[in-house]
Formats: sequence, C-alpha cells, structure tokens
Amino acid sequence: MNDLTEEQIEEMFNDPKMLFWEQCNCVWFLKDKKLTKEAFKISDEINCYIPGESQEYWDQIDIRLYKYHKHMLKKYYSMDN
Repeated sequence: MNDLTEEQIEEMFNDPKMLFWEQCNCVWFLKDKKLTKEAFKISDEINCYIPGESQEYWDQIDIRLYKYHKHMLKKYYSMDN
C-alpha cells in the first residue's frame, strides 16, 4: 500500500459527508465499542462497491446499523434515555 500524502489525509478527514455523519452519531461513535466496530465493519463491506464520498455510502451505514442493531441504537436515540 502506498503512503498517503498529507493532502490526501486532509481531504479524507475533511469530507463534509463524513463530518456530518460523525456529528449526527457523536452520542455513540467511538464511545460504544460494539456499535463503532459494526460501523467500521459495514464500511469495509460496502467500500468495494459504493464510493466513500457518496451520500449513499453514509446512508447505507445508517440503514444497516438500524436494521441489524436497532436495539443497541435505541438507548442513544429513544425517549427513555
């Protein structure tokens, strides 16, 4: 694997869609180890056929997390917190 340039790293971490997704999921992302692991797992699965810079990519992560891990997300987004 080639080393990334500073410009590529900066571009990757300043992607507006990624930053928005992270902001929307900040209550659990990187805090809940299981959900974070699942989000990265889904990312790895879809990365080969959905471009990471597309909105569909981020939507698919949300859809799959909700579909398969609704019970885990519920504690962060339900009225029963």
